[in-house]
Amino acid sequence: AALSHARARATFFVLLTRTRRYRSLLDEIVSAGHELALHGADHRPLTGFAPNEVRSRCTAARAELEDQIGRAVTWLRPPYGRQTFRTDRQIRAAGLTPVLWGPSVGDTVELAHQHRVQRAATARGGSILLAHDGASVGVGMGQVNRVDSCNLAVSRAGDRARGSVAASDAFFPFA
Repeated sequence: AALSHARARATFFVLLTRTRRYRSLLDEIVSAGHELALHGADHRPLTGFAPNEVRSRCTAARAELEDQIGRAVTWLRPPYGRQTFRTDRQIRAAGLTPVLWGPSVGDTVELAHQHRVQRAATARGGSILLAHDGASVGVGMGQVNRVDSCNLAVSRAGDRARGSVAASDAFFPFA
């Protein structure tokens, strides 16, 4: 209702485990004219699968979602943002383009609704807003140079950067 009221369109990255369970919600998203993209068959990280299994899982998931919505699906946001050169190649071989995220609305931490709205409103153009299951530990955006953005994110994260996964609001040039 909020998107319709604002005459806005969104891209929804969905899990097949959820689209199977909540078909009416999926149909509502489609009928409202929003774009649908794939988040995965389930929420298991693709980095835990062999390359041929990554490709077959992505191919099958893409086909199932396309059958459900009656239109082409081109995007995949890997679960947890975990991606390697190997998984990137397999995702692309399945006919999908991987996309990652930048800023977060902090949906896994206790925040007032208005604070979440403010965080969303300050995302810069070209960013991919994370509204899912992992709060960001550091965000570096708005820099012309991606290395500067990375350094800024690591600086903001401090000790929390150790063992974290890097994501960008731009496509990684792995192709």
